[in-house]
Amino acid sequence: MITRRRLMAGLIATPMLAACADNDRSAPPAGTKATFLTAYGTTPRETYAWVGLAKGFFAEAGIDLTVLPGQPSDANLKSLAAGKAQFASLDYVSAVRGTAAFPDYRAIMALQNDTLLSMITLSGRGIGKPADLAGRTLGTAPAAATRTLFPAYAKAAGFDPGSCTFVQAPTDQLPALLASGRVDAIGGYATDTANVENAAPGKTALPFPYGAFIGDLYGTVMIATTRVLSSDPALAQKFAGAMARTVQFTVDQPDEAGRLVQQRLPTVKGAVVAAVDRKLKPHVGPFSLDPAKVARGIAVLHAAGLAKAGLKPDEVVAFDVTTKAGVK
Repeated sequence: MITRRRLMAGLIATPMLAACADNDRSAPPAGTKATFLTAYGTTPRETYAWVGLAKGFFAEAGIDLTVLPGQPSDANLKSLAAGKAQFASLDYVSAVRGTAAFPDYRAIMALQNDTLLSMITLSGRGIGKPADLAGRTLGTAPAAATRTLFPAYAKAAGFDPGSCTFVQAPTDQLPALLASGRVDAIGGYATDTANVENAAPGKTALPFPYGAFIGDLYGTVMIATTRVLSSDPALAQKFAGAMARTVQFTVDQPDEAGRLVQQRLPTVKGAVVAAVDRKLKPHVGPFSLDPAKVARGIAVLHAAGLAKAGLKPDEVVAFDVTTKAGVK
């Protein structure tokens, strides 16, 4: 049984948590029970799974899915390793890096075809280009990919990563941390600007994407435990198919997605969800991962000190899941 107190540690607002853990109550549970962790709390780009619940996509696939707000990288991997969830989303950088300590999972699909990792600042902070981040105080979630890949990004952008000071905070608290002036920039996705601006009215959010300097990486990926992949591969395939349907609907119908999210997560503004989803759409798909690109990405991350030597693509990705699920 999932211990909610441990999964929710570090998140904000108890009322919101109760909503987050809530399944779609409009339909009775049916099918195989499974639990899914988001990669980044309830930040707007991570709310698509609740849309899939509301639309009945998972129920139609025969999955009685519980969606819980997760945290980046090691936090989600530890939860999967402890048997608290079967599926989670994770940034691709963390999915590759995490295989060294947590080998019992594989990526089964990609939500974005390129990395969206970014530092984000606000207008008026005197930061107009990546090199202006030198010597600044930056906020990230613990072990988030924006933190672990930052040294490689900074060096590629031409400044000393050691000159920066980092402050750690849960994902949902980072925009407020930036708005308050406690940090000069925060880690996130380049598409998160509407969420940052919502926390800082009257300011313009300025992203500095890592992808401008580092290529051959995916964005968010879905991961499944090797236990599920070996004992119930059909569940993984059905999950991938329903998730692909969910994410595509979310970016194709952002206004409806925002409305559905706000019904289930009242503290998340539907208009912000819609704005973020519009920015995400050009980056969504194909959902399958390409072995050659995965190999190139591993090489990039090995050079950055984030992938173990000799790591093979099939140690990171279960390539046949999306194919058998009919997902492209």
